[in-house]
Amino acid sequence: MIASIHFCKSARAAYDYDSKREVASHAVLLDNSFGRACTREETIRNLELVASQNDDPRVSKKYAHISLSFSPDEKLLSYQRLALISKYYLHEMGYEGCPYVLHLHKDRPHPHVHAVVTRVNMEGALTASKHDRYRSKEICRQIEKELNLLPVESKRAGVRMDHREKHAAIYQYDLNIFEVRKRIDECRAKSYSWHEFVEAAKAKEVDVRVRGNREGVTYKIKVDDDKGGRKDFIVSGSRLGRDYMLRQLDPYFEEREVTRIGSTIEAVIAGKPATTSDFDSQLAERGITVDARDYWKIRISKLPEGKSLEGDQIPKKLLSQIQDEVSRLRQTEEKRQKGALVRLRENVCKVVWLEQPTDESSLTLKLAAWGISMKRDDKEVLFRDQSSNAEVKSTEMDPNFNKVLFYLLDNPHQLWQVEALRTMERERLEELEIKKKKREKWEQEYRSRIDPDVTQVKLNALWRKIEEDEAWGEFDKRKEEQRLKREKDPFSGGVLPHEVLVRRRREAVRRGWSDIPDSLRNQDPDEEQTRGRERGLGLGR
Repeated sequence: MIASIHFCKSARAAYDYDSKREVASHAVLLDNSFGRACTREETIRNLELVASQNDDPRVSKKYAHISLSFSPDEKLLSYQRLALISKYYLHEMGYEGCPYVLHLHKDRPHPHVHAVVTRVNMEGALTASKHDRYRSKEICRQIEKELNLLPVESKRAGVRMDHREKHAAIYQYDLNIFEVRKRIDECRAKSYSWHEFVEAAKAKEVDVRVRGNREGVTYKIKVDDDKGGRKDFIVSGSRLGRDYMLRQLDPYFEEREVTRIGSTIEAVIAGKPATTSDFDSQLAERGITVDARDYWKIRISKLPEGKSLEGDQIPKKLLSQIQDEVSRLRQTEEKRQKGALVRLRENVCKVVWLEQPTDESSLTLKLAAWGISMKRDDKEVLFRDQSSNAEVKSTEMDPNFNKVLFYLLDNPHQLWQVEALRTMERERLEELEIKKKKREKWEQEYRSRIDPDVTQVKLNALWRKIEEDEAWGEFDKRKEEQRLKREKDPFSGGVLPHEVLVRRRREAVRRGWSDIPDSLRNQDPDEEQTRGRERGLGLGR
């Protein structure tokens, strides 16, 4: 009798292997420890229930799959006798109190029994498995003697090699291992994903197979045999080394994939795309999609593979580069949209105020010449620039603009009512144009005389300071005029100092005057505006 023992993690897989030949009448259920016939699901559930009583995390394989093979010449073994021999073997191996299931397989010339037994007994204790193969061999010899069974030797028994043959076999095995490693290294160096690695291995005549639910990997190549033919050489990743195991290859290819995606995105960023749509289209041409709708939760998807990277999977350097580029593109688009909106407002104002359309048709034609379309309703008019798609409503302009616009659209015969407003707005636009030309001239002189490399930000700050100085100059000039006017004639409509007004009020109350002139009671509006400006700038009390 020969016994073969394998430990496994799943009771379902072992039981299905033993019972799958029942359909073809090659397997017979001999016995089980449950006292009655059970269905497949009941049997598996009972085995798993007992195995779950031991919750030691160090024990992953809680089931034993044992095969007992007998001699083909053994003629007196009935089903009952085979069951008794199998249970006696399990008892001697220390599986007493452990649930079991026995199946007889008849698909070979020799009878053999498969037993699925839990390594955990009914009390939750784990059966010792130390030196189980040597103990199994001794127990098999003991059972053969006690029950007068025909002895069966292993296929490897009596096979002996001399030291030369042994060293030659070891040398050939090492050569095969070296060849497999060499081919895998070449494929791994030029692959950036697991799919590319498998395809490259096929080109090198290496068959890569993943075992189970990604539990391991095996490699198969064709090698020369002793008879001059070809045979399969299969080796697991653990035999080749740590770098060839599946648990090392998966993170290796993930890192390589992230590196390739990062280099592709960096190349696109270096090209300085003009808009976000250009950025997305250039990445899509390379099979990559960047979802940056949420600024701090960027997601990268690779279209052909269907994989995605987000959160900690994206390197911090690449994440910061994407964030900076997306921020730059958004700021550029906002600035471009804002500039387009300002130009649209200026063009619409020029058409309405300066070109003086007389009715709706003339207004539409003049706007079309500037590339602007118009759409109106009862309360407002929507203007749209056809080149930049910028939109502005008439209610977003100043109130006078909307009033004049609807006079033009609804009452073209009453244009005389808005001529004053039109004249004022024309003067304002002309003044703005004069200031614009003045500033352009000043910037040109500053660049040519003082600093040719000055930035626009500094120029804006300097111009704001100049405008403030001019405003304060006008303010001081007006105050000086008011002071001279008061000194010349305090009662000629000028503004008296606050102390004089307070003193005169007190004298009037003391003398019984109840009628105080408005000129003495209220201050000049210009003086009130001046004091309000001082308080707004933080200069007043």
